[in-house]
Amino acid sequence: WGMMQDEIQATQKDATLNDQTHTENQGYLRAIARDLHRLLNIKDEQQPPVDIQITPDGLKMTVYDRSKKPLFEKGTDQLTEWGTFVFQNLAWLIERYNFQVYLEGHTPSGLSFDKDNYTPWELSTDRANAVRRLMEYYAMDPSKMKRVAGFGDSQPLADVPADSEDNQRINVALTLTQKDPPKSDTPQPSPT
Repeated sequence: WGMMQDEIQATQKDATLNDQTHTENQGYLRAIARDLHRLLNIKDEQQPPVDIQITPDGLKMTVYDRSKKPLFEKGTDQLTEWGTFVFQNLAWLIERYNFQVYLEGHTPSGLSFDKDNYTPWELSTDRANAVRRLMEYYAMDPSKMKRVAGFGDSQPLADVPADSEDNQRINVALTLTQKDPPKSDTPQPSPT
């Protein structure tokens, strides 16, 4: 029984260490989220243009493309001044804190386009790629981008009508990465 008690205490101690690390990460991520709110000058608006959630391994952001604060020129992948400002600041934040990035474009239902064979799928993908290109241009190392996807109008937000402008959005998932890449076990060739 004595050995079993020691093992239980050791496991509890290990779990406490994991929780402490988790708590430290959460505090770190909360500070980054506050920093981003400050950079973007987001006030307590009834419909905030950016929603930031803290996840176990990073941040999940929803950046809304609304008529009052559009990210893109209507029906295009051309970023507005506000859109450029948001994603420029995000690029700096990604580079500074060494996040891995996953981008998703979404649109509301009911959009119509002048171009043949151009649908919400193309628009959402083009917009996600426009954001990727802009962030790479300003500060973000291209190797940090792990996925760019467009979902068209196939994934409306819960409890929101499918044609609501709230469904016109860019989702950005940021996950923490190691500061230094792991060292390779492969022997390096010696200079000759």
